[in-house]
Amino acid sequence: GSPTFQGLAEVRCDSENDLLNELARGQQARATCETGVHDKSSRSHAFYRLIITCGDQAGELLLVDLAGSERNKDSAKHDAQLQREGAEINASLMALKNCFRAQA
Repeated sequence: GSPTFQGLAEVRCDSENDLLNELARGQQARATCETGVHDKSSRSHAFYRLIITCGDQAGELLLVDLAGSERNKDSAKHDAQLQREGAEINASLMALKNCFRAQA
């Protein structure tokens, strides 16, 4: 089946200010926490698809910000919740890698 994205929304922005506000809103929705390696470790992925139109012309820009992969040695001291999150992050990165490989 097709991948699904939790919390996906499509928003029309009619100005630079609208766009900046939406990017800030998306950034605030990101999940982060302290780990043994980083003070503020990303625990989620973010996808921004910008479609820019001018008259009858359009262009598209896809911005992807991925949570970092979790190394076993770095997550050995994590509690059960952080270990589950790390496993889910790694699984989602593997799925994304397979999507890119399928496109090649």
